[in-house]
Amino acid sequence: QHQHHTTATPGKRTKHPQTMSRTLAATLFRIPAATSTATVTASMMRATAACRPAARALSHVSSWARFSGESRNNHAGMGGTSCAAVRRSMPLRRFTAAAAVVHSGQVKVAHILMDPADASRLDELYAQIVGETATLAELAALNSVCPSKANGGEIGWVSRGQTVGAFEDVAFTTPVGAVAKAATNFGVHIIQVLEVRELPPAPINVSVADLQEVLEGDLDEVQLIDVRESHEWDIANLGQFTLMPLSQMQTWAPDAADNLDLSKPTYVLCKAGIRSRQAATRLADLGFTDVRNVSGGIDAWAARIDPSMARY
Repeated sequence: QHQHHTTATPGKRTKHPQTMSRTLAATLFRIPAATSTATVTASMMRATAACRPAARALSHVSSWARFSGESRNNHAGMGGTSCAAVRRSMPLRRFTAAAAVVHSGQVKVAHILMDPADASRLDELYAQIVGETATLAELAALNSVCPSKANGGEIGWVSRGQTVGAFEDVAFTTPVGAVAKAATNFGVHIIQVLEVRELPPAPINVSVADLQEVLEGDLDEVQLIDVRESHEWDIANLGQFTLMPLSQMQTWAPDAADNLDLSKPTYVLCKAGIRSRQAATRLADLGFTDVRNVSGGIDAWAARIDPSMARY
């Protein structure tokens, strides 16, 4: 609600604020000027609310050099480079309204990560990508400080909530095939959206009793992954499982789709069911369609199925 402070001019009539609101409503929202003030207010609020998602999307894509408040705080003073200096070196890229997107589900992204002090170099890399004189994958391998450089900068499939806000905002509002910039507490990025897809089926939890039935059946029909560390495996293990530590998942995950069957029921085990849940979620992100997390892990197996098994 805005209070209108006007100074009357002799011989000139000033419109009443309510009349002005109705006139504005008639112009912007196609509401008859004779409509009551209460109805006008309600209609304008509904229209404004309906526009908010699109407005948020446009606010994200209109400036691909956007810095969040978090980034401003984290970057200030890094290597003597202020956020304002980095922002000036990153010119704006604006999408048209028709190009604005808000992706649902998941996005497959690749990126180049650099220190904020190297923002001007990031500009040069961006120009090469847009000018099609080099690809993001080629430049990531040579310039990125992220371990993903070994995979051409590709991070893989990302869901909302899995990355920091400034990165997510850009990744989920950049058209497929396009590149954009972002700044996070990790540094400055060039982000490329490679693909989009619907959310994969979430992993389901199964009990150790369920697992016991599986192990007594046809093991060729399932895949069994233990994501504990090797020293834990040495203490206690179920020999039917394959040891694939969660700590090394960044190494083995890129080839998982080639080495394993995406459609087979895949059981994931750890000590208590927490790490296995993380790995199961990641496997679902990679395209595995039937992932099952063993609740309670091998500790629950020792307690309920095989009391002779060592516990730690």
